[in-house]
Amino acid sequence: MSDIETTDYLMKLAQRVAHGIAEAEGSHSSGRVDLIAQILQANGVGHPVEREVTRLLTEIRGHGWSVAVHNDYKQHGGNCTFWLFTKGNRCIRGEGPSDIAALSPIEKYVRAHSERPDTIQRSEM
Repeated sequence: MSDIETTDYLMKLAQRVAHGIAEAEGSHSSGRVDLIAQILQANGVGHPVEREVTRLLTEIRGHGWSVAVHNDYKQHGGNCTFWLFTKGNRCIRGEGPSDIAALSPIEKYVRAHSERPDTIQRSEM
């Protein structure tokens, strides 16, 4: 088994464990998946794509934005993902064929407007 195959296996195993625990407790697993991924990464295990997604989410959250909605779905036979973040009465969304494609523009926008919060477009929710 290659390093990438081992990493993929461990990340999928961590997700299954987190989802199983959450299902047994009747709660959401996303926080547990994030925690398990952080522990694995701290110990040198982590897929480059997952590390980039984690970096993007950490950066966006670091500017005070919270995940309101995240959805993976199929459209026209292809994978798509949707992310919606909120901060106060503002929201920003990203959509694309991958988490990185959907989150990268959000991260760039949030960085560019972090010192001027009044320039972030407001959206009625």
